[in-house]
This record gives sequence, structure tokens and C-alpha cells, in this order.
Amino acid sequence: MTVIICGIVAFNLVKIIRTSLKKLVEKNQYALTNISASAYQVTTSSARVSRVIQTNSAMSEECAATSEKLSNQAYRMREQLSSYNLGNGDNQTMTARMPDYSAAVLLTFIVLFLLSGCTADERAGKDVPEAPAWEESSRIPWTEEENTVRIVQITDPHFYSLSLTDQGSRYQRVMSNAAGRAALDIGTLLDCFVEEMKKIKPDVVIVSGDLTLK
Repeated sequence: MTVIICGIVAFNLVKIIRTSLKKLVEKNQYALTNISASAYQVTTSSARVSRVIQTNSAMSEECAATSEKLSNQAYRMREQLSSYNLGNGDNQTMTARMPDYSAAVLLTFIVLFLLSGCTADERAGKDVPEAPAWEESSRIPWTEEENTVRIVQITDPHFYSLSLTDQGSRYQRVMSNAAGRAALDIGTLLDCFVEEMKKIKPDVVIVSGDLTLK
């Protein structure tokens, strides 16, 4: 009779665990979907910034080409004026005193180019959306359902006797792994675990594994 009861209890426990695991997998899939959507938003924002940078680069090339053309035209005009001989010394002196406007034209277009770059940077900063809130988007709200059993399991909460903390060879060997180092703070860890269980209020708490660290 005891074997039959144990079998029924084990069957029901396995059924409950399977149901809980299935719901946990569904919630993880929902979280992954939210993370993928956030990653898509970041990718879209990066593409927008890239397009703005390409536009700014094209404007830079266009301004440089225009500046070069105007500089060439000014140089040709100066050459024509220098080669034009009116046969009059005063006219030749006037021609020699003609100012060189090519440098001024080039400087003007450089200033305009810098101003256009600053304006494009401001537009790019305004077009980029804010970074997605990763924590808020991936957080899954807990929904209470009928016939739902919440199970929490903690395993191997090791205790280490304070009488063995003598810095000897055995102590050094135990402290060489993560389980040994965690045993020193097991009291604080269990206090945090108990407080968390008070907030979650699960139906079943399973403590498994060995409790002593040898």
C-alpha cells in the first residue's frame, strides 16, 4: 500500500514539474522575442545614423568639387587679366594691383562646409531614437492561474565548520574551488534566499544535495 501511495505522489509530482517547466520555457521564449525586437530597433537606428553620415560625406565631396571649380575659374581670370596688355603703364599697374580673390572664395566655401556638417550632426542626433529599456522589455510579469503550483529548488547549501579555518593544507584545498569559497558566506546567502521566498511565496521549496562540505 505504501508503494502505491508513493507511486501516485511521484506521478503527480512529475506531472506538476513538467507543467511548470513547460510554462517556464514559454516565458523564456517570450523574453527572447522581446529581446529580438529591441535588437531590431537598435539595428534600425544604426542604419539611420549610417545614412546620415553618407549624406554628410556626399555634401562634403560636392562642396570640395565646387570650391575647386571656383578656384580654377579665379585663376584663369587672373591669368587673362595679367596677359591682357593695353599698352598703357597705368593700366598695367592697375592690373598688377588687382587683388587675388581665389583664397577668399576658397575660405568662404570651407566655412560653409563646416557649418553644413554641424547642422547635419544636429539632425542626426535628433533622428536617433532613445536606447530601448532592456530590463523593462525583457521582464516577464507573473500571472496567477488556477491549478498552478510554484516550485523553487535550492541545491547543495554547503556548510563549513569554523573550527577548520586554520589556513592549513586541507583548508587551502577546499578553498581552491567555488563551492568552498561560497561556504564561507552560506549564512548570508540563506538569509537572502529566505527573504526572497517570503516575497515570492512558492507552494513548494525543495532543498536538495548534501549540506556538509568535506
